[in-house]
Amino acid sequence: AEEPIKDVVITVPPFWAQDERQALLDAAELAKMNVLGLMNENSAVAMKYAIDKKYDATKEHNVVFYDMGSTSVKTSLVSFYTDTSGKKEKDAFKVLAVAWDEGCGGHVIDSRLAARFGKEFDEKHMAANNGESVLENLRAMARLRIAGKKIKETLSANQDTPVNVEALSNDIDFRSKITREEFNDMNQDIWERAIAPVQKLLDDTGISTSDIHAAVIVGGSSLIPKVQEQLKAKLGLDELTRNLDAFESAALGAGFY
Repeated sequence: AEEPIKDVVITVPPFWAQDERQALLDAAELAKMNVLGLMNENSAVAMKYAIDKKYDATKEHNVVFYDMGSTSVKTSLVSFYTDTSGKKEKDAFKVLAVAWDEGCGGHVIDSRLAARFGKEFDEKHMAANNGESVLENLRAMARLRIAGKKIKETLSANQDTPVNVEALSNDIDFRSKITREEFNDMNQDIWERAIAPVQKLLDDTGISTSDIHAAVIVGGSSLIPKVQEQLKAKLGLDELTRNLDAFESAALGAGFY
């Protein structure tokens, strides 16, 4: 058998309180792990970005790291530069600001889709469903949330998608459809919340969008076209940097650290 992992660097969200971090350290101690350090998730991504350097290190290079995952949005503004303070020049970076929304993420969207289609099922089939609302059926709603996640992913590449859930309740099949436009409209407040942390980065640092050289996206929900569209518009960028693995870059950066 492989030797168990002993030395670890743990990435944590920026909004975790001290007691939550301490609970994580206690759990690691119980698992007999040697914690070398705790690291902000986006700082770990920045470390991976530095390893795969695609920029001129002789000039200051300001990058927004944007992570919209299942339950939260986390952003950082990081400046990459050449450190000349020692005997030998070396590449370095500093985190200028962090901002987040710990209640805005893909899970909220999945739940909204489930509620929307649950209501539609009731409108079509409540009589056949013995007068019961599918919204009160925990198992059925869990299946609709799973369907919602697939719908969200499909609409990232297509303008519309059918919705099919077999035997959702009392062996009644559910059939519907949704367009990307309808999806965007029903989540308009989410898109506004998703971009607000980026504005806070700019406000906190006083840096102009003209001095932002790139925006790196990670996290599954960052792949939603509307999120990317808003991020490009907010920062005045033609393209977003997507060369890092959306799901593994934080772990790779922490491992290098």
